[in-house]
Amino acid sequence: MKNRMRYLKWMLMIVMIFSSYRAYAHESEYVTPRHVAEKKKKEEPKPSWGHRILWYVPNRVLDVTDIVRCRIRVGKGWAATFRMSEPISSFAGSYKTHYFGLPGPRYPKRVKGFYGREEYKGLQFSLADATDESWYEPEYTASEFVLGAQLGYVGADLGTDPVEILDGVLGFFFYDLKGDDL
Repeated sequence: MKNRMRYLKWMLMIVMIFSSYRAYAHESEYVTPRHVAEKKKKEEPKPSWGHRILWYVPNRVLDVTDIVRCRIRVGKGWAATFRMSEPISSFAGSYKTHYFGLPGPRYPKRVKGFYGREEYKGLQFSLADATDESWYEPEYTASEFVLGAQLGYVGADLGTDPVEILDGVLGFFFYDLKGDDL
């Protein structure tokens, strides 16, 4: 009887150790900012018509600001950016800065600030992307055209997104192409 109890204790301890390890291994997976945004997007229901009418004017203003990315950056680094959509894009360099100005398209976030922190480093040529993922990366959209540079302590990004122009026009008819309305 004593041996059976000892045996059961050991078996119970082994089961508990492996079950907690499995739960911990599942929770400790590396989560990038994009994964968080994708998960939030899947969980959100469609807004009601009353909500759409109430937020009509603020959403149209935000749609207009989505069309242009015009930001000044202040901080340390050297970098160059050229994008004509995702397949025709290049980036080389590294910088840690603070920006202010029009942030560009809000996708995947619904609201972006007109100032904030930005950090980007690595090398990208077309679809070969060797840039480090960060919570503070610029989050360019796939269809965005951008020219950017960081020269020492001053930098700038200037760009536009043709899909955001279409989203802005369709927004006047209550159709949210990009899914970024509040």
